[in-house]
Amino acid sequence: MRAPPFSFKAEIAAYIKKHCPPPEDLALLKRWEEKDLEWKPCWEKIQEKLPAEAMPTAEEFIYWVLQQRDAAKCFGEIKRRTPTLAEAKRRAAAHVRGKSEFSELAKVHAELAREYEALAKLNQMLARLGRQKKNIERKQFTMAWQDKFFELCGWPLNEVVLVMTLIVYGGNRDIGAIKGTRRATTRHGRKG
Repeated sequence: MRAPPFSFKAEIAAYIKKHCPPPEDLALLKRWEEKDLEWKPCWEKIQEKLPAEAMPTAEEFIYWVLQQRDAAKCFGEIKRRTPTLAEAKRRAAAHVRGKSEFSELAKVHAELAREYEALAKLNQMLARLGRQKKNIERKQFTMAWQDKFFELCGWPLNEVVLVMTLIVYGGNRDIGAIKGTRRATTRHGRKG
């Protein structure tokens, strides 16, 4: 007797049974099961492109996708909560305005300088994602998977990333939008 053909849908069902994921993960996994016909050629492409030693099992890959979605969500939350440098300057000016003694002013200035420096470093890291705070999680997820595939096999596998993004976030995207996430959006980024 032959073994039944490989089915990613069956792997997802086994993952659900084995790990009992939280409701948010369960909803994503159910969407993934529904998109099995779209996902099958993507999984085959991953198997074709990745070297054997880098090829994850289906269970590992499912875990990676869930983990990357959570990381993108955290990153998006940080981006939304991080004030811009202009907001930090405005806040600092308002804070200093009411101080009269020099020693008190010097302490406040030193504290604000440290905060401003940390904020500048964080904003520099976040600049990679552009100024827009809308769809930041989707963009981070897309870029992270393009980087991961490029690291593993030398190709960003944009078609695979497109289907993964549609499974995780829904909506309608095209391959141009996926390729466009790598394009620099700032003048500084385009020079470089």
